[in-house]
Amino acid sequence: MHDLINDLAMCVSGYKCLRLDDMLKDNLRYKISEKVRHLSFISDIYKSYDRFSSVNSFQSLRTFLPLSIYGLPILTQRVLLDVVPKLYYMRELSLSGYQIYELPSSIGNLRHLRYFNLSRIPLKLLPESVSTLCNLQVLILEGCYRLSKLPARMDKLINLRHLNIADTSQLCEMSEGIARLTSLQTLSKLIVSKSSGLKINDLRDFSLLKGEISIEELQHVVNVQEATDARLTNKPSLNKIRLEWSSTFDDSRNEILELDFPLKLENFEIDDCEELVTLWPSENIVQRLVNLQNVSVKMCPNLLSIQEISVIGSLSIEYCASVELLPDNISSCREMNIRNCPSLKIMTTIEDCSTSLERLYIGDWVNLNLTNLMRSFHNYSSLTRLYIFSCDGLESFPQGGLPIPNLRQLKIIGCRNLRSLPDRMEQLLSLEYLAVHDCPSLTEFFHQRNIPPNLISLQIHNCGLKSHGELDLHKLTSLESFHLDMVYPDLVSFSNDNDQHYLLPPSLKILELWDLPNLETLSKGFQNLTSLRHLNLWNCPKLVALPMEDRLYNLYSLNISECPLLKKRCSRNEGDYWPIIADIPIVKIDDRSIYDPEFCP
Repeated sequence: MHDLINDLAMCVSGYKCLRLDDMLKDNLRYKISEKVRHLSFISDIYKSYDRFSSVNSFQSLRTFLPLSIYGLPILTQRVLLDVVPKLYYMRELSLSGYQIYELPSSIGNLRHLRYFNLSRIPLKLLPESVSTLCNLQVLILEGCYRLSKLPARMDKLINLRHLNIADTSQLCEMSEGIARLTSLQTLSKLIVSKSSGLKINDLRDFSLLKGEISIEELQHVVNVQEATDARLTNKPSLNKIRLEWSSTFDDSRNEILELDFPLKLENFEIDDCEELVTLWPSENIVQRLVNLQNVSVKMCPNLLSIQEISVIGSLSIEYCASVELLPDNISSCREMNIRNCPSLKIMTTIEDCSTSLERLYIGDWVNLNLTNLMRSFHNYSSLTRLYIFSCDGLESFPQGGLPIPNLRQLKIIGCRNLRSLPDRMEQLLSLEYLAVHDCPSLTEFFHQRNIPPNLISLQIHNCGLKSHGELDLHKLTSLESFHLDMVYPDLVSFSNDNDQHYLLPPSLKILELWDLPNLETLSKGFQNLTSLRHLNLWNCPKLVALPMEDRLYNLYSLNISECPLLKKRCSRNEGDYWPIIADIPIVKIDDRSIYDPEFCP
């Protein structure tokens, strides 16, 4: 049926669209019809250049879209050097996610290019020839974590409408030529220059901006007039603004917060403002922001309070050591994230939004008093997610457990003195996800077999549990994902074939066993795992055999790292496991694919 649908789509498109993989099977070379304008293909790490013998001379292509089903897609440099620059009439080019470290300067030959997606690639620099792509309308560099510089003549991209440079932490400077691109509708980030680069007042003529913008390095703003000249109110379609400083500065940084923000502002974030005492110095500012829904404040150690906010969807306060008071009226708050705010008196505020709160995150709270916090938890009818991070004062949960009927996710991380999980977890019928990490004092997991019956995912990492038999995993009939890491250091055999308490449920699809230094065998009990599709084994140096050998063909992915005995048995064409694992679509040994010709464990 899939092939018939594909043939129908090809017919309707007049054979202008082509999946290269349909034409290149068994390494055969086909001549591509001159009608083809839009090309996509699934990346093949080892044969990708050979696939393009026909494409190489095909110059009427409009779209070049490489896809990948693998976690680390690779496009050979020869394709970038010899094929792509010759596709002169290309309109859309996406290289998103590929392991590309350098682009050839010949990329500037693609003068008709309008859409260029380079997101999430390890690129440090863009060639200056990118500035010659005068028809370019969309340039996406989001997630290019190594990118440190943009082309100097960005002002030549006169048709550019969307420039996405979000999540580019190494980018420290933006050329002043960007200020001439006044038709920009998307500018995800502006880095205020200390010298000759872009300034905050260069935003004055960007009236078409919409969506979100992050304004960073605000310590370089000379005075409040320079910030006022940015004319933020002249950008009515902006709905999210993030302000970030990165070093100490004088009180003029507070004056920046007195600016008139767009009236339709929905999201506001401020980061690393050491001199900030109040979020908005004037009540008039917040009163005008009637659409404000989400507020996030991070690393403002002198912040004492926040002006009253009548309507808010989410509130996040992190690493603000002096803050004492939250807004009085946030009864409609759906998400609250409070982390490392030791002076904060929170209990009353949380109770005010008990009926609306859906997600609650609490972290780095030395003296966390859960008894007071949970006093009214039975009223939290909407709460579905509760995360508790790094609360060393938490030793146990109050008697009676968690009376949160709709709780779906519970995560407890870094509570080093926690001795037990909540009572009556069997009553948490909605709980699907449970993760407990770095709680070394936790010696018992499910107290008196009080197992939440509908768990789908269970993660246990670095806890002081005594026996994994007490987990009673076989009772978790809906469990699909199980991760066990740095637990039971003396464990030799994972399962006891004669004891059902040690069996895993047949519903399991993902199994990860990490850092079990003495584990030698897994047992025949794994034969029941008929649904298992992903198996991940890491740092099990004594593990000598894979489980369910006759069922490994059902796996979609197998990942083995730092397991030397298993690695030897998986040796290409020589190990006794090679005939078994060779047909699994994705197999990695020590982070290298076994299908790499150079793979030699």
